[in-house]
Amino acid sequence: MLLFLGLLAASSGVRVSIASIDITPPESLPLGGYTERKGALSVPGDRLLARAIMLSWRGMRIALVGVETLTIPQSLVSAVQDRLAREIHVFMAATHTHCAPDSALVNSQMDFSVPGIASFKRKWLKWYADKIAQCIHEASRARPFSRTLSLFSKRIDANVNRRGGKEPDKQAHRLVLETDRASKDLFVHYAAHPTLYPASEHHLRGDWPGKVMEKTGGLVLLGPIGDVSPKASGNTPAEQVSNLADLLTKNWVRATHAPEVNGRLAWAEQAISLPVPEPHPQFADQFHVVPALASIAVTKFAPTSAKVCVCRIGPATLIGIPGEPSTEVASQIVHYARALGIANPLVVSHVNGWIGYILSREDYAKGGYEATLSFYGPGLSSRVVQAAKEALTSLNDRSGS
Repeated sequence: MLLFLGLLAASSGVRVSIASIDITPPESLPLGGYTERKGALSVPGDRLLARAIMLSWRGMRIALVGVETLTIPQSLVSAVQDRLAREIHVFMAATHTHCAPDSALVNSQMDFSVPGIASFKRKWLKWYADKIAQCIHEASRARPFSRTLSLFSKRIDANVNRRGGKEPDKQAHRLVLETDRASKDLFVHYAAHPTLYPASEHHLRGDWPGKVMEKTGGLVLLGPIGDVSPKASGNTPAEQVSNLADLLTKNWVRATHAPEVNGRLAWAEQAISLPVPEPHPQFADQFHVVPALASIAVTKFAPTSAKVCVCRIGPATLIGIPGEPSTEVASQIVHYARALGIANPLVVSHVNGWIGYILSREDYAKGGYEATLSFYGPGLSSRVVQAAKEALTSLNDRSGS
């Protein structure tokens, strides 16, 4: 079944401008995503980009940013915001490709050597922050468009739950700006880990999000991927990437009914009440370190502060989570949003920070790889859900559903 929802942005004055910038590093850097690479350096391959969409309405400005990187550390968020006007709200999402330079290079907390993970280099924090801020500035200066924002949705069977839990959300979403002369894709939203390329791949790769963005010119926003892997046909990773991208970019059919959705542009955020970080009981064994080193390492991985950022963009409400929530955790947030009357809540992973995997209490107790990268104990998901609820309530109070 295909859904179509439209918003007449012309009458509301929403303005949209777009820019992109090359963030392919000028030298080989340690790759992120797979610790079994043991610090292997990148080899030239795909061109990696950052893309920015500047949205403006009644004095509010939101920069929707997609970055082809593994994660978005808090230090990178702060460095980018320091380079922008204070009134700009930044919703910055990583594509989570596992074939980009290790994000630990720009994580100021990572001043400690961990096998298979890069350490912080101030040079690269400045380089990436300068590039991303430049992209946002260029979007601000680009000629804006103002017409119709349309949200499409279709079911795509291209993901699986790798922990044997709840079936992942198979709905793909696409926000399109339609002008008098043409249409422009703003983003595609779907839940699947960008891990079609394996650890043996040392070339820079955008994985399936990179291919989708290459085809559409818009962003890819990852849905709840904490327990979700991709499923694609093909004999090689490159074929699988291409085939999955085709599923996400072709055969979007317009429905005849297009009701207007209230609410134009709105922003809210809420701090997550984070406890003191602690290693999962299986962490030391998983990463082959002694318990004392496990405790030290977790304090480097885990930030002391984080927040949920929520923005309404016409017919869609994006709920940015600074980590990787599981399907079950995301469904709790979506259920609450819909109870408030929010028609199209989309949970987005890897936004404005990374606090690790966010699993239910029961899933945390099961252990496994994802649980070992959950750094705040079994109650983290409750804290994240509560912050999301408070942000959504605040957003609704300000803008209406």
